[in-house]
Amino acid sequence: MRRYARDIPSQMEFRGADIALVASGMAEAFPDIHRELFSIDVSGDTVVVELAIRGTHHGTLITPAGPLAASGKVIDVPCCDVFRMKDGKVAAFHCYNASSIMVSGVCAPPEFSLPA
Repeated sequence: MRRYARDIPSQMEFRGADIALVASGMAEAFPDIHRELFSIDVSGDTVVVELAIRGTHHGTLITPAGPLAASGKVIDVPCCDVFRMKDGKVAAFHCYNASSIMVSGVCAPPEFSLPA
């Protein structure tokens, strides 16, 4: 079974050891990053978590459209994570986050845009 993580808004998929890049990249850009969980629902092999990603932009944020320098701004990004489980382990992780809110929260220049 190949495990993977997919960031839906950026259309980026990570496999194997690269899955850790998702968390480490955000931790570098937002050293105080944390997730506030609002609800967790389970149905069969699917777990759905409604949450907010929060933190302060103190480092460079690497995005598909290029890097964004630290702005000192606080983000509060609505998010929904969907996990597919197999044999008690995460087989797939899809992160549906409001990346437009995150990018506008860090004061990206007007010409900056993420992939549609």
